[in-house]
Amino acid sequence: MQTEINLSSHYQKDVIILLCGFSISNNHKPFQQITRPEIITFLDSFRKSEDKVQSDTLRSKQCPNCNEPDKPDSRFCAKCRTVLTYDAYSETIEEKQVKDKQIEEMMHKQEAV
Repeated sequence: MQTEINLSSHYQKDVIILLCGFSISNNHKPFQQITRPEIITFLDSFRKSEDKVQSDTLRSKQCPNCNEPDKPDSRFCAKCRTVLTYDAYSETIEEKQVKDKQIEEMMHKQEAV
């Protein structure tokens, strides 16, 4: 089965630029002759250094709601309490469901009295 893929012109341009860079880095060697280690070396050139990864980890988060700079490991914004991580979001939803269930149970008990 043949599938037709319509790529955006920007994506096509990016792929062509990437392949040209790959070809140049391998002295214009034909793609059929390029080895796996050469491909891995080329791809490794795009990796962040350990220093860059560490600096990204230490950089403060910025709240999307109020633009307040927060600590890198913050789960909620210190200023407006907006959720900053998926884990905090999940925890908040679970807590809300528990509270809703407790309220519902209290209302049923109240109705029974």
